[in-house]
Amino acid sequence: KPSDLVFSNEGKYLFVTTEKSGMLEKINPYLGKAISLAETGKNSAALALTGKDKIFVVNSGSQGVTVIDAIDMSRIKKYDINTGEKPSGIVLDHEEKYAYVANKESNTLTAFDIETYKPMLEIPVGDSPTAMVHNKHQGEKGYIYVANEKSNDISVINASEGKEIKRLKAGLKPA
Repeated sequence: KPSDLVFSNEGKYLFVTTEKSGMLEKINPYLGKAISLAETGKNSAALALTGKDKIFVVNSGSQGVTVIDAIDMSRIKKYDINTGEKPSGIVLDHEEKYAYVANKESNTLTAFDIETYKPMLEIPVGDSPTAMVHNKHQGEKGYIYVANEKSNDISVINASEGKEIKRLKAGLKPA
C-alpha cells in the first residue's frame, strides 16, 4: 500500500513509497504509470525531497533513511542513515541543511546533516512521535512541531537549541 508521496520540484513526476514492497516509484501522472523504481529499505513510511533533487526515504522496518537521486533514481548513499527505533516521519528545515526523523518506538527525533548524512543528535519527545511540520517563522532556525500519537500531545522543538521546549495538548491520537 502507498504510504507517502511527493511531487518532483518541477511538478512533472510523483514519487510514491510503498510500505510492503520496499520500493520508491517515480510516476508520470500524465501517462498514468510508473516509469522508474528504486529499492529502499523495509517498510518505507515517509518521504522528503530537497531542492537539489535528493529524496530521503524513511524505512521503519530497517530503521534507517535511504537517499535516492530523484533524477536517475540511483542510490546516493550506499548504506542507510541510522535512526532510532521504528522511524515514521521526516521533515527538512527551511534551509535544507538538516533533516529530522521521528522515531516512533524510541520516542525521539534523530537530526542529521543533509550533506554529510551524519546523525548529529537525538531529541527526546512525547510517546510515539509520528507526523511533523517545520515552522521557519519562529526562532533562528525555526520550530518543529511533532505529533505524539500515544501521549496525545504535540512536542515543540526549538531547532536552534535542538531540544523540546514545551508540549501542547492535542486530541486523541494526533498523527
